[in-house]
Amino acid sequence: MSSSEEQRRTCLARRDELDPGEHRLRSAKIRQNILHLSAWYEAEAVLFFLPFRSEVDIAPLLLKAWDDGKAVYASRCIRSSRELKIARIISFDDLSAGAWGIKEAKPELAEVDPRVLDLVFVPGAVFDPKGHRLGYGAGFYDRFLPRCRQDALRLAPHFSLQLVDAIAVAAHDQAMDILVNEDEVIVTAAR
Repeated sequence: MSSSEEQRRTCLARRDELDPGEHRLRSAKIRQNILHLSAWYEAEAVLFFLPFRSEVDIAPLLLKAWDDGKAVYASRCIRSSRELKIARIISFDDLSAGAWGIKEAKPELAEVDPRVLDLVFVPGAVFDPKGHRLGYGAGFYDRFLPRCRQDALRLAPHFSLQLVDAIAVAAHDQAMDILVNEDEVIVTAAR
């Protein structure tokens, strides 16, 4: 097993072991940290992921984004081509269970060019302080992020237990601009 696979397995196991109350508390702290960022206030078009299993619960931020008048987007996984497509959503009714049971934009919603995005929330398994990320192994976001504008900010909400000293990165791995966990906000110089 490679060190990357071992880091992924270890961090996901630790994340899965959080009890529900601790998960809720930490997720709320992470959401508060995000709401204090200028990147949040300045963004007009935001791509969200919908939390799956033990991921940070950022779903309440969609409500805040709608209340703030932001354009809210959700992705849709195309399993056959391993790519992400995005669509604008105006309520949780625009979501349905897609690949792997993850909530995503309904298939009938029109695909939107990712260059409209100002801020992209990126899920992941492991992060390091330099902004490097290990996803879940399928490469959806590593293929998607280069299609966004160069100045679109990449924000990775995660629990502090998912932060390691360093990750071995491959050439195709996409770096994050901002890492947010319950304890800190790290603005990286990764890109």
